[in-house]
Amino acid sequence: MSLGTRTIIATALVVAIALFAVARLELTYHLTAFLPPPATNAQSVLSETLASGAGSQLIFVALPDTDSAAVTDIAIQLRESGLFKRVWPDQTTPSLENLPAPLWKHRLLLDELPDDVTGWQEILRQRSDDLMFGADETLLSLIAADPALNSVNALEQFAAASAQTDINVDGKSILILESRASAYDAQA
Repeated sequence: MSLGTRTIIATALVVAIALFAVARLELTYHLTAFLPPPATNAQSVLSETLASGAGSQLIFVALPDTDSAAVTDIAIQLRESGLFKRVWPDQTTPSLENLPAPLWKHRLLLDELPDDVTGWQEILRQRSDDLMFGADETLLSLIAADPALNSVNALEQFAAASAQTDINVDGKSILILESRASAYDAQA
């Protein structure tokens, strides 16, 4: 047998093995794929919780040897693609309009509230000082809904955390993508 014939047979064999492997390949991102099948109702609930929990929508992408400008460009392109809910690092400045809904919903739990009349009087005095130079309807409704301004304080902390331009771990830039569906849901 000539060298050319052996090369053709070897190439055909490699292609056949590759096609067989691809046909049988099953990719999954389902977190419960690493657990044994549930035997009880409690284990089934745990599996469902793991599959649809907050972490199931996050995708971490490590970009080795990538400078900050390139990471920012990649993040902008991914954000503009519309394929993801959020892409971090996020260069947008948070405001009360884009404050995450759970943060606003639980604003009164974000910080200690006064437990006596004197503390509430101090808060009301501070809000009247805020209104001294005039106020629009937005500020008035904010004060009515959140007199201690816990949401504003949380927003300041949120803005400081969001201002970080890149995330680096061991010299690799990290992008965090939040998918629109659970990460294991390949049909979404």
